[in-house]
Amino acid sequence: MAGHLKKNNIEQFIVVHPGGGAMKNFYLKRWPPERFAAIVKQLAEQLNFQIIIVGGNNESDLKELVIRTSGLLRDRQIFNLSSNIQNTAEIIRRSRLVIANDSLIAHIAGSVGTYVIALFGPSDQHPTGPYTTNSSLICRRPASIKAYKHGAKHMSLQQGDCMNLITIEDVLGETKNVLRNETLGC
Repeated sequence: MAGHLKKNNIEQFIVVHPGGGAMKNFYLKRWPPERFAAIVKQLAEQLNFQIIIVGGNNESDLKELVIRTSGLLRDRQIFNLSSNIQNTAEIIRRSRLVIANDSLIAHIAGSVGTYVIALFGPSDQHPTGPYTTNSSLICRRPASIKAYKHGAKHMSLQQGDCMNLITIEDVLGETKNVLRNETLGC
């Protein structure tokens, strides 16, 4: 995987995972792809990061939608990584930061020590978030909406709509805070 990074001149990069949850109606745990596209565009153009989009084979269309919508230059500013889980974990380990939905990718980032900003809507972020202090868990679900409990048959549309309460400014602001604190050595 290091060869892939070197071959494509990928040095300063952030990993983004717009997918997660292929079973049941877990697609409701995904932040809108247009918002991921807006974030990656700002990270590339304002902060000069290259972006690597990761996800499973069943997320190919979603990854391509984010890339197209972002308007970034493919294989220059933004890359679509299709790889096995071991290579994905190595890419995550080498990245400056991971931005992901409530998903396996967020947990991998936590396990390899890479800072992760994980986005939560339906699920309760405290018991299900990555087991690391190297994370920011963003959730805007109002107290009036019960969190989805893992093991339940389905999550409600009302629970899923909580992902729409997370703004681009929430994620970009947290990303800038994390990068600023990392630079200061905090």
